[in-house]
Amino acid sequence: MQGERTPAGAVSKLRRQSDLRRPGFWRGLPREKLRDRSLTVLLIVQVLVLFVLVPGSAAGFRLPVAVPVTMLVVSMSSVIFLARQRWAMTAAIGLLAATMVTFVARSGWPGREADIAHALLVLATYATLNYVIMGAVFGPGRVTAHRIRGAVVFYLNLGLMFSLMDHVVADMVPGAFSNLPPVTDRQSFAAAMTYYSFGTLTSLGSGDIMPVHPIARSLASMEAVIGQLFPPTLLARIVTLELQHRRR
Repeated sequence: MQGERTPAGAVSKLRRQSDLRRPGFWRGLPREKLRDRSLTVLLIVQVLVLFVLVPGSAAGFRLPVAVPVTMLVVSMSSVIFLARQRWAMTAAIGLLAATMVTFVARSGWPGREADIAHALLVLATYATLNYVIMGAVFGPGRVTAHRIRGAVVFYLNLGLMFSLMDHVVADMVPGAFSNLPPVTDRQSFAAAMTYYSFGTLTSLGSGDIMPVHPIARSLASMEAVIGQLFPPTLLARIVTLELQHRRR
């Protein structure tokens, strides 16, 4: 009714909700800048883990598995917590917590079931992370160096996701891949799966590890197609965003 006044508490609540919905702020912080810088930090950590720590551990420099896992989890959290959608934040927190639980359970009670559950939860975590990164990289706005680095993170995450799917197939179907280390040697096995996955994604494929089972071959074909389509699609989207920004 005319003449009624909104209580001061309700006004304050509406203002806080408005700030949370604003694209450039998160509780008074420049959320877009934080998201962009988080993508750069994530890329640095991911490259260090994928191309230094993982192959180093497989070569004999045994590091606690918790070291690379913790680095990735902390970096992923910095991006996921800045997501626009609340459901993505909630899903990310739940998946990260469940992943850590399965990690501890796998260390205490080793077995195929624990390995598969852990791989599937990590896969879901990477899928959620890629959804958040996709919104930050391909959304409207100016194309920055941070966003381009985020696209590289997205691409690397695709390789990690396929390596996890291959891991599950190899666990469930013995002999699905040829020339793999034993599953019981987790660090060497994870390094071999990562190497095979990125070789397939980039169509490098040296042929030392081969998919034998039909499901493994199907995953390899899908990964190779995505690996070929992603770079030109990314380039076209970046050019379109830059042209749209210059016209404004």
